[in-house]
Amino acid sequence: MNPMDPSALAPLVMPWLIRYAPPIFDAAKTYGGKALETIAEKALEKVGENITEESWQFGKPLLKKLLARFTITPAALVAIEDLAKDPQDSDNQAVMRVQLKKIFEADQDFAAEIEKLMSEANRAGSTINITASGDRSVAAQNINAPVIIGDIKTGK
Repeated sequence: MNPMDPSALAPLVMPWLIRYAPPIFDAAKTYGGKALETIAEKALEKVGENITEESWQFGKPLLKKLLARFTITPAALVAIEDLAKDPQDSDNQAVMRVQLKKIFEADQDFAAEIEKLMSEANRAGSTINITASGDRSVAAQNINAPVIIGDIKTGK
């Protein structure tokens, strides 16, 4: 099996990071600001206590691998911390995607491991899917502000 292109794999990982990075980093704060690699397992367990989603069964091993890699990649660590602070910020998302792509390009074996975990999650139906259907519909994982769809009319 040929490994997935890193440019294609990185966006597939993003919904998992957007969904779980904020609660992981919130949980990490309760462990006194120790290094992420030290508290990642405890933080993942704490997040898991509050999540009943089946997706967590697949999200936890995926995130555990990614967090371990981020701790040895300083730019990726900064990117995930920023994403956790504001997961809906498109700049934070773009920077995280770039870091993921770089990590996957540098280590194709790691990329293959992540791709395998993503494939297992997809087969089990534990994906995070966001779909918009219909005219002027909007799709997003979380919307924390008004949405303007561009059809505001002004008249005399």
